[in-house]
Order: sequence, then C-alpha cells, then structure tokens
Amino acid sequence: MSKDRMRSVDATVKKELANMFSKDLFPSFSCLITLADVKTSPDLKHCKVYVSILGSNKQKHEVMDYLEKNKMEYYGHLGRRLRMKYTPMIAWVFDDTAEKADKITNLIDNLDIPEE
Repeated sequence: MSKDRMRSVDATVKKELANMFSKDLFPSFSCLITLADVKTSPDLKHCKVYVSILGSNKQKHEVMDYLEKNKMEYYGHLGRRLRMKYTPMIAWVFDDTAEKADKITNLIDNLDIPEE
C-alpha cells in the first residue's frame, strides 16, 4: 500500500478518534489527554493509537484502563465512520514522550554552568 494512502488512513482514524475523545473522554477526566499518533498496519487490520496523558500516575492508569475497557465502543465507532474493507483493531499505547521532554528541559534549565 502506498505511503500516501497509509498516511491518509492514519489521519482519518486519528480524526475520528479525536472527535469521539472530545465528546466522551475529555469531560470525564481532569488531566490533559492528547491523541499523539496513529499507526495503521499495511493490511489495515490493526492500528496502534498513541495516547499522551499529563497528570498523576493514578490518572494515567485510570485513562488507560477506561480506554481498554471501552475499546470495542471505539472500534464500533470507527466501523460506522470509516469507508474501508476492514476496520482496524485498536491497540492503545501510552506515549510518555512529552514527560521525557519536560524532564530533559528541567535538567537543562537547572544546570549550573559558570559564565565566562
């Protein structure tokens, strides 16, 4: 499958899930939840959805548990909205890239570098 087609499918899945997140997920939790990325397999039967959550460890676990419990609801939504032969099965992946970047920035900001 062409890379342009794969990017188009990834973008469409991300858009549909983001719409559902804004109605269902965001009002339910008091932490920042971001749909970071979507990677669909070349056969379009599976997709990894990378979710970034800024909040306490408890909030992160609650959000990921909620997503896992409601996976079939999101799958059904995609099936109704996408015009594809197969609806990709969702695998939620916690993305901690933003946290790692924040830690690195804090480390750099706190370096004690003598002025010349």
